[in-house]
Amino acid sequence: MDYDDKEVYIYDYGLDYPENVTIDAGDDGTIDYINDTEFNTSETIPFNDSAIAAINAYLHDTFTADWATGTCDVPINVSSVTAGILEISGISFVGEYLYGYYNMTIYDEMDGESFNTSNMTLTIMCENDTQTTTITNHTTNNIWVTCDAYEFWLTINDDEGNTHWRTLTPDEEIGGTVEFFMINETGYTTIRQNWIIYDVTGDFTNGSVTVYKVVPDLGKQVTIEQPIDAESKVTLYLIVDELYEFEVINADGTYVRNVGGYLADTDTDKRLMVSTIPYAPDQFLTFKDVLIYFDWDKDTGYIRGYYNDSLGETTTVTFTVYNATNISQVMYTSSSSSSVVTFTYNGVDTDGTYVARITALHSRYGTITEEKMVDFGGAYTVSGLAGLGYGIYSSVAAGLISTFVMLSFRRKHAAVGSVVFVVLMLMFMNWGWFGSSPMLTWGILTLVAFMAFANMMVLRRGSS
Repeated sequence: MDYDDKEVYIYDYGLDYPENVTIDAGDDGTIDYINDTEFNTSETIPFNDSAIAAINAYLHDTFTADWATGTCDVPINVSSVTAGILEISGISFVGEYLYGYYNMTIYDEMDGESFNTSNMTLTIMCENDTQTTTITNHTTNNIWVTCDAYEFWLTINDDEGNTHWRTLTPDEEIGGTVEFFMINETGYTTIRQNWIIYDVTGDFTNGSVTVYKVVPDLGKQVTIEQPIDAESKVTLYLIVDELYEFEVINADGTYVRNVGGYLADTDTDKRLMVSTIPYAPDQFLTFKDVLIYFDWDKDTGYIRGYYNDSLGETTTVTFTVYNATNISQVMYTSSSSSSVVTFTYNGVDTDGTYVARITALHSRYGTITEEKMVDFGGAYTVSGLAGLGYGIYSSVAAGLISTFVMLSFRRKHAAVGSVVFVVLMLMFMNWGWFGSSPMLTWGILTLVAFMAFANMMVLRRGSS
């Protein structure tokens, strides 16, 4: 705790007036106030810097934190040379509580077990100061923080010479327990990635990024909290081929955008775009504590489905791959009773189009289903439209565009029709209504070129 404005009221109401009244805040032997005359009045005494320092030193060196009651006792020694009666009242502590004790607990992010190493360094970042302390085991209690901390930075140097660090943001309430989830680099491949946060909205300037991971037996946990720096960048240490979920948070913490999941790869430079158009994350927690995700690789020729129920309440989970051109044709299916499972279908035709589906029976949430259309050029969630692909969206878009196509051939509305046509086409493509088919994309671009040429000819005839 840090007190920056304190005062004490002293009243004399006796017949004998004391002389040379002194005050020793913190009972450290240093006189913080003296009145060397006969004290026969009342006085408000502001504590000076030495008194403030003495109180903080007492809290640091002597006081044992009692977080249950949220109170503490600080000695203030008042004395005088001659006898008299004094009343002390109205002791006031005004200011921010900046100091406090923290307890650090460290886990392995892959299994949730205790993380022990003697080579951990905790750096406490403050506005005008930096503190460093050594962490020697899984749990370290009563770490005294003597500044207004905005970031905790835990660095690990393991026995193999590997180094990585994780950052967390302390809560507004001073003191308490901070839980770090670190990486055992001996057993996994770790990648350091520099992420550029391309914020189109401007809402997240000077904000932060939070990274989550589902940890066995502990559920969804915060693994990283990091401020976005002046270069719009965050630096993250992640485990390759592990799934994480990202959020961006604005500067005052009032606006949070979930930007979806990410399967960590080996690229060192990444870019995260925060769009002006709200959209559902491509990978997300379908239900609370249940994570479902799909990924695929054309060169290797596989489609994978990931299922992670941190509650451990899954009865059965089934992964099925269908031929998207004939939805009744099952290409692959596999089931498991595990709450954490990865399915892989290796028999794909790299020119084919598929629908991958995960269906789980959960004791708390009932039946959970998530689907993905995979055409090896991109994918999106079809959410119950399995087999229809992007036909519905394309049909709606095509119907609207056709109206302006016909309108554009009318001389009177040629310019307006062409402009609106192009704008709508770009909007539909940005929203993903045309899917990711290269043939469809080239067809649309060809149509745009044709419409521009046709409009030019119409306008030329109108002006001749």
